[in-house]
Parts: sequence; structure tokens; C-alpha cells
Amino acid sequence: MFLVLGLLSSSAAQMGGGFRALEKSNYAKAKRIFKQNICANPVLGHYGMSLYFADDHSRYHSFDSAYFHINRSLMHLPHANFLQRRKLKKNKLDEAFIMAQKEFIYRKAFKEAEKKGNCDALDRFVKNFPFGAYTDSACFLRDSDFFKYAASENNSRIWVQFVLRFPGSVLRAQAQANLEKTRYFEVLSGGAITALVDYIDEFPNSVYRGDAEDDVFQMLIFNNTQESLYDFALKYPNNRNNAKAWDMLYRLYTADQRSESFESFKKKYPEYPFKEQIAEDAELAKIKLFPAVKNQLWGFVDSLGAIRIPFQFEEVDLFYENLAVVTINGLKG
Repeated sequence: MFLVLGLLSSSAAQMGGGFRALEKSNYAKAKRIFKQNICANPVLGHYGMSLYFADDHSRYHSFDSAYFHINRSLMHLPHANFLQRRKLKKNKLDEAFIMAQKEFIYRKAFKEAEKKGNCDALDRFVKNFPFGAYTDSACFLRDSDFFKYAASENNSRIWVQFVLRFPGSVLRAQAQANLEKTRYFEVLSGGAITALVDYIDEFPNSVYRGDAEDDVFQMLIFNNTQESLYDFALKYPNNRNNAKAWDMLYRLYTADQRSESFESFKKKYPEYPFKEQIAEDAELAKIKLFPAVKNQLWGFVDSLGAIRIPFQFEEVDLFYENLAVVTINGLKG
């Protein structure tokens, strides 16, 4: 039996042998009659073909083809001539009846895709039936199915497929986040600095860029030598740890706080970006500082009483070889 809004019996009687053939499941005969009608009366012929393909008991069943033919029937309707319209009227076939068949096909096609429940079936429905009340639901079911599959695979390749294949999906933002995460950790797991550097260059707007820059920094200066810090600072000027590398190098080189060390550093590392700091620290190293207290906090002043180090410490010792032990927030150093 073919389905068409409960009007099978009356339609079959009105529209002739093709419908009687469908009633008897004689699909070959029904198809032949409807195809022959397409030339003489395309509205009627395509309508019959839509019924032929919409019959879900037939092995030729295809809602996609049924939808194609019902749309062709509607397309030809405004252009039907006088004789064609008489035949349509005789068969009680008008625009409302054809639209009802179209809606029936659309609804059945969605139910079929929903029952299959897989991405391919739902995607085919969305592509072949792009407009209608069920399209958004089909999109969500399709995207959810592929998202579940992508999550089970969880690699950057599959997340790239999702993002590119479903750009308008409500799940795209989460898929993009998963892509960013898996892409970063795949590169990190390889353990190659060059791969991390390439990742930073290729994906400068990634939310994991900072993490990748930290990884490069840690890999290159793991032993905290002056040479490794200097090499990093020169080679990676755009890394967010560049200033930190320079600062670590500066503190390491001038740890004795002697004015000679600051001058030597300035000559050895002319690329150091914070030259004013060298001048200030070198000048400070030449000055003899004395502990002073204000409001129960300690600082240091020079021989003229000028404040050189603000009052911020709970305890201080005298300077010895340009270093002094201080206590701040309970921590001594």
C-alpha cells in the first residue's frame, strides 16, 4: 500500500490505472503509466511519480526522489494549459492537495532519517530537504552523532572535519575548543621544540599559544645557564617569556651586586632591552646604604638620608658585599 494522507482509495479511483497498479503493488506498471503521463500532463505525471517513490513498501522507495517529483509537479502547475487543468480538476488535484503530499513526504523523510539516527542519513536529509520545520532538528541530531563519534576518536584530524563540515552547528564552538586542545597536546606529546615553534607560528591565535611558548622556554633553559638564557632571549623575541629570560640572565650575572658586574653585563650583553635598569642598579651598587625605619617598616637610605629602597620590610640586616638579608611578609631572603 502507498501512503498519501489517508486519501489513497479516492485518489486511486480518480487517477486511473497507475493508482490501481500501486494498490496492487504492481510498481513497474505504475511507474510506466506515471512516466507516460509526464509529457502529456507534467503536473499529474510528476505527482504520480511522487506517490510511486513515497510508497515505503516498495523496493524502489526513495523519499528523495519523491520530493523531487512533487516539487516538479508544483513547478509545472502554474504553466498547465486548459486541457491539463481540466484533467487536474477532474482528478480533484489542486495546489493544496499537492502541497499536502509535499509536506507528507517531508515529514516521512525526516522520520526515516531520525530512525536511522546516523550522521550520513541525517546529513542527506538536510541537504535534500533544506527548508522545513524539521531541518533544525535534523541538523542537531546529525551534528550530535558526528560529535559523539569525534569525541570517541578525539584527535585533531576528526575535529577539523567537524569544524569544516558543520560551520553553522550549535556544537561548533565546543568542537573548535576540542580541536585546539587536541592539536596542542598532539604537538606537545611529540616532545620536539621545532614542532612547538611551528605550532606557535601556524596558530598564533590559539588559546594554547601561551602554553606552547612556556613549553619552549622550559625546554630550552632547563639548566638555567647564562648561555641557554641568552640564546633563548635572542632567538625568541616574541615569546612571552622573553623578558623573563633577560631578567633571569641579568640576575644570574649580577648576583654579587657589585658595580663592576653591572658594567661588565652591559658590555657583554648589549642587546639587553632594559638599559635604564643597569644604570640605576650600577649607581645603587656604588652607594653605601643604611637601614632606616618608618611606621615600623624598614628600608634603606644613603649617607644623605635619601630613600633608596622603600620602607617595606619587617626586618633588615646591614649590607655586606652589596647584599642584605631582609624579611617581608614573614619570608626571609
